[in-house]
Amino acid sequence: MSMLDNIILYAKFFQILNPMDSCIIITNHEGTVVCFVPSNTFNLNLSVGSKVAPEGSIARTLKTKSVERQTLPKKIYGAPIKAISIPLLEEGVFVGVLATATSLIAQENLENAAHTIAATSEQINATTQELAGSATELANHLAGLTSRGENIVSQIKKTDEILRFVSDVAVNSNLLGLNAAIEAARAGEHGRGFSVVAEEIRKMADNSGKAVKDINQILLAIQKDVKNMVQVVQETSIIGERQASASEEISASMDQLVTVADNIEKLATLI
Repeated sequence: MSMLDNIILYAKFFQILNPMDSCIIITNHEGTVVCFVPSNTFNLNLSVGSKVAPEGSIARTLKTKSVERQTLPKKIYGAPIKAISIPLLEEGVFVGVLATATSLIAQENLENAAHTIAATSEQINATTQELAGSATELANHLAGLTSRGENIVSQIKKTDEILRFVSDVAVNSNLLGLNAAIEAARAGEHGRGFSVVAEEIRKMADNSGKAVKDINQILLAIQKDVKNMVQVVQETSIIGERQASASEEISASMDQLVTVADNIEKLATLI
């Protein structure tokens, strides 16, 4: 049995060894197909006894007696194909060509997936970077707001001294009014007018004291609200910082994903 007959005998096994869909073509030295194992997904319009096309890898191997490779676009046979043709030599004599045509659908899908992953990753990366920038800007604004809130609390505390002074003045005025009333009573008829003035002073002192208490309560309420606001702002600032950090981590992961997509695309070109 000749070498060509042996290769024809095992042609089906050559196809099985290829993990991707493929067909096997074997020709004699004149380019006539002597064995054809068809693929499942594309049709080369070949059969045993037909002549191979005057162009293509098989035709070139018939001329050059060397290994030839060719990639064909999808529009020709309905699927992108990679063809490899090798010369068959028996005791140094050229006897035919063994060729495989392998579907590159898997490669095409892999490349498309890589492009999609890369494009999506870049979009997500841009979004997360923008989000990280916004979160950082928010944290900075909140830090400034916290500082202003703390400054307001400090300013409110300073009014304590003023209110204390006014309260002391009211108490002293009340005492002076009381003393004036006592002296007016001692003066009898001559101190009656002075008694009226003393009573007004005492009323003003009482009203001032009440006003000081009211103002103090209002300022305490404001101080409490501002402190609560500062606390909320600080907590929000922490959340913003965490968000910025998380966005940076996501961005780094997206960079890695883009690298993986590039590697997938490079791998696809090797198929």
